[in-house]
Amino acid sequence: MKFFVPFTIGSLQAEQVYGRSKKRLEDIGFQVSDVRIQQLAFQHEGELINHRVGDVTPNGEITAALLHSDVGYFVCTLAVANESTGPMPIRYTQLIMDSSIMAVSYFDAL
Repeated sequence: MKFFVPFTIGSLQAEQVYGRSKKRLEDIGFQVSDVRIQQLAFQHEGELINHRVGDVTPNGEITAALLHSDVGYFVCTLAVANESTGPMPIRYTQLIMDSSIMAVSYFDAL
């Protein structure tokens, strides 16, 4: 599947939102991989969960990106913007530890 970020217009805006999400984590000290993750399968409280970019999270937000770091996988969601003209805000809503991951699917190479 081709790389995308939900609710972005075109590949340029998708790249900007993804890049900002990655950079924010790097700015606070995480080492973030360059791979583009489409879907994760992981164990949570004994249940197998499949989660992909574009899915709704349990708190009702849309998954914008899945980022792999040196501490695990971050689920990044789209937050409500204060102004429609500002950059699309991203929130980090979940950290999934590497040991919980059962499978990872990637977007097609650019």
